[in-house]
Amino acid sequence: MDFILDCSVTMSWCFADELTLYSKKVRSSLEEYSALVPVLWKIEVSNCLYTAHKKNRISEAAEFYFLELLKELSIQVSSIQLQTSEILRICKEHKLTAYDACYFHLAITQNLPLATLDKDLRHAVLKAGGKIYLE
Repeated sequence: MDFILDCSVTMSWCFADELTLYSKKVRSSLEEYSALVPVLWKIEVSNCLYTAHKKNRISEAAEFYFLELLKELSIQVSSIQLQTSEILRICKEHKLTAYDACYFHLAITQNLPLATLDKDLRHAVLKAGGKIYLE
């Protein structure tokens, strides 16, 4: 794997008003590189799509297209399972949500740069000696 991909970047590809130059570069890089995500990523993507659908922000056709796009990209789900106590420790130590703690853990333990749009997560990874992807 070449980098860790978080849900904030992933979902920006689905919604034009959330797309940034950075997230476009990350997506383009998946033509050459591979991303690793925690199991949680699938749950977060599903929840974002469900919430967007409930708010009439996305059609079923657009959902289908987006999910097909994700299948075509080089994104692998990690088999690493974290204990609840480890997630909680990371949350407290780095002032992160439990979701962000999973991405943080993967980036730090796998020594891979993290692709994220989340400022708190970005700060925590850098402070812990990790790297941000494409910086």
